[in-house]
Amino acid sequence: MIETKNISHSYTNSESINLPNISLNQGEESLVIGKSGCGKSTLLHILGGLLAPTKGEVKIGGQIVNDLSGSTLDKFRGNNIGVVFQVPHFIQSLTVKENLLLAQNLAGNSINQAKIVELLTDMDIIQKIDSKISNLSQGEKQRVAIARALVNDPSVILADEPTSALDDMNCQLVIKLLKEQAKKKGATLLIVTHDNRLTDQFERRVEL
Repeated sequence: MIETKNISHSYTNSESINLPNISLNQGEESLVIGKSGCGKSTLLHILGGLLAPTKGEVKIGGQIVNDLSGSTLDKFRGNNIGVVFQVPHFIQSLTVKENLLLAQNLAGNSINQAKIVELLTDMDIIQKIDSKISNLSQGEKQRVAIARALVNDPSVILADEPTSALDDMNCQLVIKLLKEQAKKKGATLLIVTHDNRLTDQFERRVEL
């Protein structure tokens, strides 16, 4: 489902970052762990089609992602890859429901309000469905971010430092939700983090 081969990336006026080969089958999960600045977020952004590698190849479900561009890449990403960012990016003036409806719309999918209700119920945040994003706590925003990442039934879930801003209780809750939802959907889950609290929760780990 996820396969990388000899990928690297060079930012302007910086040395090339060489990233490890990764191979994950459908439904498998892995943790990529390392200190800040070692290339974790770069790896996740390349896997998610948000950043093109300078060299190498990324395959998601047999599709070479870095061969795609423009609206074709946007549609592929919207329907196949769910991303949970370190800092959730929402339209603050919209409600939780409206942000999730927007995610469905941008992926070119039909509006499915029942899916939104199901996900928010699973996230134990259904009571906030009509709340403005700006009125949510950090932990609540992260749960909504997971719901948004899952709203188009992706086959791959990528999470970038999903627990770094959370206390221990919310950290455990977010990882539990990610694992449960990935298993429920049969999705491949990859988390990149420097948070050592997660190390013991994943049998499969890649260290950068």
